[in-house]
Amino acid sequence: MSIEPKLNAPTTSTSAIENELPAYRAISGAAVVALILGIASVLSLLASLYFLPLAVAAVAVGALADRKIRRYPDILTGRGLAQAGVGLGLIFGLAAVTFATVQAIVRVGQAKSFARSYEKVLKDGSYAEAVWWAQPPEVRATTGPDALLKQFTKSESNRMMFEQRFQGIRDLKKVLSANGDLHFVRIEGHGTQELTQYAGVVYAIHSHDPKGPTAADSAALVVFKWGSPSKQGPPWWVSEVVYPYKDSSFVAPAPEKKPGDDGHGHSH
Repeated sequence: MSIEPKLNAPTTSTSAIENELPAYRAISGAAVVALILGIASVLSLLASLYFLPLAVAAVAVGALADRKIRRYPDILTGRGLAQAGVGLGLIFGLAAVTFATVQAIVRVGQAKSFARSYEKVLKDGSYAEAVWWAQPPEVRATTGPDALLKQFTKSESNRMMFEQRFQGIRDLKKVLSANGDLHFVRIEGHGTQELTQYAGVVYAIHSHDPKGPTAADSAALVVFKWGSPSKQGPPWWVSEVVYPYKDSSFVAPAPEKKPGDDGHGHSH
C-alpha cells in the first residue's frame, strides 16, 4: 500500500493583510492652498477690500481642487480642506463686501448732512466759525471759534501760516460777503484711508461781484474727514478747501500725521 504525498495548496500572490491595507492617496496641494487663501481672506474684512482677491482665489482654487479630487479619488485626498477654503472665502468675501457697502451708504448720508450744515456756517456764520469747523473734534472740544482765531493770529509768523492754511475758506467768505451764494451739489468721492473716513464735497459758487475771485459761476471742493466722537457736534471736520475747483479732479487725501497738528486742513 503506497502513500501518495500530499500536495501543498497553491499560494496567492498577495496575502490577506496586504489586501486589507488601504491604498496611499496624496493630499491635494491645491486643497491646501485653497485653505490658506481662505484663512488669509479674513484680511478683506478686517483690513481692506484690497485683500478681496484672496477670497476670490480661495473659492476658485478650492472649487478646482475639489473637482480634481472627485475625479481621481484613488489618487488624491483633501476634499475637506478644499471645501473649507471655499467656505472661508465665501464667508469673509461676502461679509467684507456687505460691510463696505453698508459703511459707504452710512458715510455718504452723514457726509451729506454735515455738508448742508457747513453750508449754513459758510453762509451765515463768521469766518472764525468756518475756521473752527476746520479743526478735529478734540480741538473744538477745548477751544471756541474766537479764541482759536486769536490763537492762530497772535504773532506774525502764526498769521502767515494761518492765512496760507485757510486761503480757501477766506476766499469763499469773500465771495459770500459780496452778495455771492453757494449750495451743496454732490459727494464727489469718499472712502476710507488708514481707518480714517473721508468725503469730497462739491459746492456750487455763484459770485455777483465782477471784482471778486470769480465773476462767473464756479465750484469749490471741501474735503471732510471723520474724527473722534465729541460732544461738539458731528465728528466730521473740514480737512481741505479747494477753490476754485476743477470738476471731477478730486483725489483721495494724503494720510495725516496725527489729529490737531499743523499738517491738517491745508488748502490749495
